Amino acid sequence: MYLQRKLQKTFRSTIKQFPAVLITGPRQSGKSTFLQHELPEAPYITFDDPLNRDFALRDPNGFLNQFQGKRVVLDEIQYIPEILQHIKIRIDRNRNPGIWVMTGSQQFHLMKNISETLAGRIAILELLPFSLAEISDKRQPLD
Repeated sequence: MYLQRKLQKTFRSTIKQFPAVLITGPRQSGKSTFLQHELPEAPYITFDDPLNRDFALRDPNGFLNQFQGKRVVLDEIQYIPEILQHIKIRIDRNRNPGIWVMTGSQQFHLMKNISETLAGRIAILELLPFSLAEISDKRQPLD
């Protein structure tokens, strides 16, 4: 069972406006689940996986080339902030909205890197754990 999040409307609007969107929030707040529900067609790559992390670090262009301008979800981006500069270059070549969707923890270092590297190119949204309004919402849950 999936409970609809209040962030959904804002996210759907934002992804139509910015080339990159970052969903931040504390661990276990539902960032990955939210994006897998909202973007089921997009490749989902997690940097929790050491193989993905290693590939992206060793060959960032080869890693990013596999998506060829298609929307992709890069989960746990804080593990590989080095890739942000490569994403910036791609955004500057193609400013289509909603291509780069990322998640990350609220670590200061990550936020500083994103703010500096992707300024004007990224929307940063925060997903907190379920609110009382989300839990008590009487709408039919989505499966």
